Amino acid sequence: MTWEDATLPVGSALRIAPAFQASAIDEAAGIETSLHARYRAFEGRYLFSEVNNRALRADVEVNNLVVRRVPIRGIVQIT
Repeated sequence: MTWEDATLPVGSALRIAPAFQASAIDEAAGIETSLHARYRAFEGRYLFSEVNNRALRADVEVNNLVVRRVPIRGIVQIT
């Protein structure tokens, strides 16, 4: 994402991206997580509309125990 993607005005001087996609790989867990978020002015924050988890190795199963450990907020903060 670049400054050119920031097209949504928030206040008088700030512009943000109206939506974005991000992904992160957790090598230790063997999981790739991708997400899609859209900004909701009424909420004053981004809301996640889609989160996908994919196993990177044959010995990894994407199940509820693995998914519980995926830090979605952390992905947004590092991207």
